Amino acid sequence: MARFAAIDIGSNSVRLKIAEVDESDGIPKLCAPMTSLRKVTRLGEGVFQKKNKISSKSMRATLAVLKEMSKLCAASSVSRKRAVATSAVRDAKNAGDFVYEAEKVLGMPVEVIPGPLEADLVHLGVHARWPGLREKKSLIVDLGGGSAQFIYGHSGGIIERVSRPLGALRLKERFLKHDPPKASELRQMADYIDAKMSVVTERIQAKAIHHLIGTSATAAAVVCHHRLIDRTLRERADGQNVTLKEVKSFLGKISKMPLARRRQIYGVGWRRAEVIVPGVAVVAKILSGFRLPELRYSSAGIADGIIATFAMAKRNPERTGHERHHVFLSHNSADKPAVKEIALRLQERGIVPFLDEEDLLPGRRWRPALSEHIGNIPAAAVFIGPHGIGRTQEDEIKLLSDFPDRNRPLIPVLLPGAKKRLLSSALGEMTWVDFRKETPDPLEQLIRGLVPIPVLGRFEY
Repeated sequence: MARFAAIDIGSNSVRLKIAEVDESDGIPKLCAPMTSLRKVTRLGEGVFQKKNKISSKSMRATLAVLKEMSKLCAASSVSRKRAVATSAVRDAKNAGDFVYEAEKVLGMPVEVIPGPLEADLVHLGVHARWPGLREKKSLIVDLGGGSAQFIYGHSGGIIERVSRPLGALRLKERFLKHDPPKASELRQMADYIDAKMSVVTERIQAKAIHHLIGTSATAAAVVCHHRLIDRTLRERADGQNVTLKEVKSFLGKISKMPLARRRQIYGVGWRRAEVIVPGVAVVAKILSGFRLPELRYSSAGIADGIIATFAMAKRNPERTGHERHHVFLSHNSADKPAVKEIALRLQERGIVPFLDEEDLLPGRRWRPALSEHIGNIPAAAVFIGPHGIGRTQEDEIKLLSDFPDRNRPLIPVLLPGAKKRLLSSALGEMTWVDFRKETPDPLEQLIRGLVPIPVLGRFEY
C-alpha cells in the first residue's frame, strides 16, 4: 500500500499525519493513520504584535518538533510527503529564516500557502471524511491560531471562501493583556470580531447555510467539554455538535476565570486554555452572526486535505506523455506568472494542466508536438490578460477551434487587467470565466467547466 505524509505548520500547533491507501477492492481508500501527531509550539507568538517576527523560542520549539516528525516520516518509508505553513509564516518578517531552517530539518520544501489554498485543503479534507456533505449547503470554519478560513460550498464545490485575521492566538495577543481578561478588553475584542465578520456575512448569506462545520482545536475543545469526551480522545468528537446556547454560556464562564482555573476545565488542554477565550468568542459570533442553532465538529483539517490530494492522484494512476494532462492552458507568455499561479491551484485540486514550457519535449518541432498534445487533451482554457492574445497563442486557438464540435470544453478566461473585447471570434460565443471579479469564485467556475474531480471514498479514520 502507498504511504503518504502531511505536515501542517500552523500558528499555534504543528500537525503530522501519515496514512496508507488501501486498494484491495480496486477503489483507493485512506486507512486509519499510522501516525497522527499534534504538538503546540506557538510559532505565531510575537508575530501578531508590533515586532511581527517569529521569536527564537518559538522557532526552536517548532524546529525540534519538525525534526521529530521528519524521523517519523523516514521510519515509516512514506512514498510522498508535503509540508505547508500558514498564517504566522505568511505574516512574519523573518519568515524566510524560518522556512530555510525548517527545510534543512525536514529535507523537503516548506510551502507558505495563501489563505485561499489553506481553505481549499480544509474543504477537501472535510469532504473526504464526510462524503455525505456534498449534497448540503455548508459553511466550514477552520479557526486557527492566526486566521479563520470560511468556506461555503455545495455539491462538493466551493461557492465562496473568505480568510479573516481571527485566529485565537492573534486575538489573545492583541486584546487580552490581563488574567482574567478585563471587561473592556473583551468588549474591544468583540467589536474587532464584529468588524472582521461583517465582510463574511456580506459575502455569504445566512439563509443559504444548512450546516455549520467547525474544524481545529477550539471547536474540538468546546465539543469535548460539553459532550464529556476526554481531550486526548478528541477523534471521538468527530460529528458531535454544540449549540449556540451552550457556546454562549461557556464563553460567559471562562471569560471570568483566571488561567489556572481554565486549565482545569474538562476537555480543554493545558495550552489550549491560554487561548480558549478568544477562540470561543469567535465561535459564538459565527453562530449568532449567521443565526445558526449549532456547530458540528469535524476532526479533518489541512493535513487530511493534503493526503486526500495524494489519494486522488492514486485513484487516477499516473499516465505518460500527453495522456496525463487534463487541460491545456493557452496564454500569452507575457501573462505567464498569473497563469502559472492558477495552474498550481488546479494541481492542488487534482487537475493536471499542460504548460508549453514545462511539457514540450526538447529537440522536437514545437508546432506538430503541440498539435499532438492538443489533439488528446480533454479540455482547454484560453487565458486573455492585459497583454492580449500573443502570436503563438493565435496558432493555439486555431488548433483548439474544433473543441466545441468534439464536445470538449473550450473556456475563455479573463485575467485581471484583461479587456473582454480582446476575445477572438472563435471564443466570442463561449461562456467565459472572469478572474477580474472575486464572486462568483472564478477558480471554482473554471474547475466546474473542465473535468470532473474524482470523488474520494470516506476516510477509514
